[in-house]
Amino acid sequence: RAQAASLDPRKLHESAVFDPQYLYKFEVGGGRLMPYYGSADLSLDIPNKAETAVLFFHGALRNAQNYFCTGKRVIEMSSFNTTTLLLITPKFHYEEDYHVSQALWWNGSKPIGDWRSGASSDPSCFGQRMSSFEVIDRFVEHLSNPVYFPKIKSLKLMGHSAGGQLVQRYAIAPHIVPQTPELRGDPRFKDFKALRTNLSIRYVVANPSSYGYLDNMRWAYDYDRRSSDGFTEPVYKEYKISLGRVGWEVDSHRRRNWGGAQLGQGWAWGSSGYRPADPVHKFICADDTFNYWHYGINWRRVRYGNLCPYMRLHPNLSLALEYYSHRNVVYLVGQNDTCTDDALPNGHCLSSCWMRNIRQGTPYNQSCYRNIMDMRCPAMLQGPNRNYRAKLYMKHLEAFYGKPVHKLYEVKDCGHGPEKVFLSTHGQVALFGEDSESRHT
Repeated sequence: RAQAASLDPRKLHESAVFDPQYLYKFEVGGGRLMPYYGSADLSLDIPNKAETAVLFFHGALRNAQNYFCTGKRVIEMSSFNTTTLLLITPKFHYEEDYHVSQALWWNGSKPIGDWRSGASSDPSCFGQRMSSFEVIDRFVEHLSNPVYFPKIKSLKLMGHSAGGQLVQRYAIAPHIVPQTPELRGDPRFKDFKALRTNLSIRYVVANPSSYGYLDNMRWAYDYDRRSSDGFTEPVYKEYKISLGRVGWEVDSHRRRNWGGAQLGQGWAWGSSGYRPADPVHKFICADDTFNYWHYGINWRRVRYGNLCPYMRLHPNLSLALEYYSHRNVVYLVGQNDTCTDDALPNGHCLSSCWMRNIRQGTPYNQSCYRNIMDMRCPAMLQGPNRNYRAKLYMKHLEAFYGKPVHKLYEVKDCGHGPEKVFLSTHGQVALFGEDSESRHT
């Protein structure tokens, strides 16, 4: 609940005691540096005896130090030998955060400066630009180097909340060959970056606000106070703006495409502008940018600002999407991550919401605080809350690929706290595998 007290996501929120022993800088090329908290210096502590490396990505508050402490606790409570496990928590910071000389930073504008969607760092930061996805590539390639890390067998990329969005979008289409035996050596991947063959990668996505959809299909539902879930059963159908209801209030932030031109459509935060469904308008809102990256991939506008540069420069984007199902992706969602602020009619809050009736310390004195969950229209088309969206995304993937893919674990009695998610039995299984056993109760 400590996170709920954050009033301004633009400000840095690091409550852990600063310990420079764990703060390092990783050179990602061209003299550009990426600060990170780690259990070792990736440049000096080599060759390294680590067998498993965990890259843990922080949430919207950019409190990487807190996430590093959480990661240490998660690892210590696992059955893994901590002496052979390397923990790395990169820090994607803003200009107003403290600076590390020559370090990259992001401006946070939506979406062209948003690190969680693969955006490039701000051009004014020491004249250097790099996609957040490319930063991950550099970490992964470095850890794959057998000279530096001869014993590494497994990489875990795990992210929570905004970090979960980053990991999920990155997993869709990295520039790296899928690490499955049947695809190694496949000539179609000749332009992808290849890692050493005995290295596996697992992507662990926890409690993100939204997901990257792979086609135009979305979910139509309506508010229903009589239902235990608070909503009617979502119906999966092709989205068209003409089928969306108007009135979902937009905020003051204006969406811009990746080329910088303004678009006329704003983004919604959730509001009293909610309108019930009618026979024609089944979808909760109307937005013609619903399928723009990072909410989806609008193939008709790939060359016109729909995708971040990293995606536009992809060696074979359609092939990467085809094999997204082959990547080892595990999703986690809190059973009680169902809060929606006070945006529903009459301020209704689901009984399952972990912040229900807790006002003290929450922004705007809300009793259903959503922990900065995205409630813009493109996100609402994926479901009403994080818990719903995770389950519906699994159905989307099954429909898209024609078979069940990946795994989703719902963490019982858990809201939006990263430590509780990853310390759970499901969290340990998602991170360390089916045979993982946690030492905690």
